[in-house]
Amino acid sequence: MTIINGIEIDDGCYDITIIGGYIKNCRRGLEIKGHSWAPASRRVNVYGLVCEKNVRNFGIRHLGFDNTDSQTAFDIGLYDCTSINPVSSVFTTDGPRALQISNYCNVYIKNF
Repeated sequence: MTIINGIEIDDGCYDITIIGGYIKNCRRGLEIKGHSWAPASRRVNVYGLVCEKNVRNFGIRHLGFDNTDSQTAFDIGLYDCTSINPVSSVFTTDGPRALQISNYCNVYIKNF
């Protein structure tokens, strides 16, 4: 496991569409995020993505907003996506996760 993120959609990205794909053996398969000093990624739609054997297969988060609401973290859609066997790693203390969502609103998930 040498690649940190298979696909990363970071600070301020918007109106992104991903159709299909396969990500395996990363720390994070798909990472949609923002940092506290920048607007979060928004209006991102992902269709038919398969993530296998990543520590976190799908992650959606706006860092730094644990106690307050982010005004920019919204409108993410995962449609017909698949998480297969997330794995543990010595590189992280949070265990394996199929999906993690934090500090976002209007996240739509269908047929996960």
